[in-house]
Order: sequence, then C-alpha cells, then structure tokens
Amino acid sequence: MYRIIGADQREYGPVSADQIRAWILQARLNARSLVQLEGTIGWKPLSDFTEFAPALAQAGPATVYATGSLPAPQQDNGMAMASLVVGCISLVCCQPLALVSLILGILALSKTNADPNRGGRGLAIAGIAVSALSLVLLGLLAAFGAFREIFEKIIR
Repeated sequence: MYRIIGADQREYGPVSADQIRAWILQARLNARSLVQLEGTIGWKPLSDFTEFAPALAQAGPATVYATGSLPAPQQDNGMAMASLVVGCISLVCCQPLALVSLILGILALSKTNADPNRGGRGLAIAGIAVSALSLVLLGLLAAFGAFREIFEKIIR
C-alpha cells in the first residue's frame, strides 16, 4: 500500500499498486508525483519505484499544465527616469529645468497608459511630483524676491 501527495498538496491513501497504475494511465499521476511506501519514512518521486516503470513508460511524458499566463516582460521607460533625474537637479540648482522635467514626466506617463507592457509609471509620477515641487519653490522664490524689492523701496 502507498500514500500519495496530490497536485493539491493533500495526502491520499493508502492506495494499492493497481490503483496507482490506473491513475498513471489516467494522467492523474506522473513520474514526479511524490509517493511513500507504507512503513517507510520519506517521500520519493514515482519514477524511483521500479514497479511502476512500465506504466510510466506507457503513459508517455508528463503533461505540464500552465496555471496562468506569464506576464509580458516590461520595457524600460528612459523618459520617466530622465524626468525624475532632471526634476531632482531642478530642485537643487536650476529651477527652470523643472518645466523640462514636467514635460518629460507627462509624456512618459502617457506612454505607460498607452502601453501596459511599458514600465516606469511610478518613475514618471515621481518626476512629475518633483518637478511640480521645484516649480512651486521657483514661484515662492520669485514672490519672495519681488516682495523684498517692494519692501526695500518702502524703507528707502
């Protein structure tokens, strides 16, 4: 008598050798199915049991069923990366570059929306956010400079 671990990871048995042969021919078991002979310790692939070799040979190669479709590999989106990098540079030294970063980010985001296999959606959003922050800082600095000039004229 044997015990079997099914494809659903449940343990079945005890079952007879004749039942195992029938399951092999029905393609319910294959050479990789795990089996344990009653009274022994440890699980072995069915192909290790010589008494089932003729049934396995008669059944042919094991059929592999896909459990789902594989996702398509994502393409890089260099425009999204450029948007983020230029946005970070605009935060540090050159705020007018924020406009370039904003345009790159919007274009990259529209590409990711049009093509689901294109990666970089998060990078595009981050580039847009960083460039928007840089533009806000540019506006604040401009407003502060204008306010400073007005204040200096009033004091004189």
